[in-house]
Amino acid sequence: FFYFLSVKVPASYTFMGNDGTYGDKVLDWFGVEKKKYSFRINGYDKKIIFNKNNSDINIDQYGLLPEDIILLSVSRLEYWKRVDRIIYAFASSQKVCPNLKYIIVGGGPEFERLKALSALLGVEKKIIFTNRKPHSFVSSFIKRADIFASCYEHSNMANPVIESCLCGKPIISINDGTTKDILIDNYNCLLADKNNIIADLTSNLIKLSLDENLRKNLASNSLKVAKEKIMSWDERMKLEENEI
Repeated sequence: FFYFLSVKVPASYTFMGNDGTYGDKVLDWFGVEKKKYSFRINGYDKKIIFNKNNSDINIDQYGLLPEDIILLSVSRLEYWKRVDRIIYAFASSQKVCPNLKYIIVGGGPEFERLKALSALLGVEKKIIFTNRKPHSFVSSFIKRADIFASCYEHSNMANPVIESCLCGKPIISINDGTTKDILIDNYNCLLADKNNIIADLTSNLIKLSLDENLRKNLASNSLKVAKEKIMSWDERMKLEENEI
């Protein structure tokens, strides 16, 4: 009801956040004029993204080796976040990419089920479940990762994807239209077709794991996109204050 009120109460101007859930289409449907709203990607916290604290992730602590390629996902472990898709793709890639490891940062109701799934697929020794971690440590995990993965059911324009772009990481995700403002297939990411998700994720993960130059190219382009399209919260708030 309150979401409904927020777009039905007459306003001179509306700020709608772009989190991949088509908020602009909602405003259009309610008849809000395009010139009377802004639709911007979430900002980021400079203090968190560019912190120097890497003490929470080190090779010794998690049993990682320098030659390991690190796949990472960061999210609350809810079913709709679909971390299981990544686990299936990771397991399928192991015969070709034995030095690939997977770190799952997050806790939630799916924690035990996902651990059981990794054991069922025989990859429990290759997957590191960190459980919940403070947001201030998330960038430390992202900086150590070689590949970032996000395969949510509904929208992948999530803060960890934004933060991965800012940290210059190649990303694998789903071509669902929600990330089109920052993820460009074969430019800074590899996207799976919605009708062939697990197979495409597996193929893209193997491709990135085996091709260091591809990882570097996508990573470089992630940084370019981040500089062009993503603002810090301070920058965004200053812009919106001026608009008000």
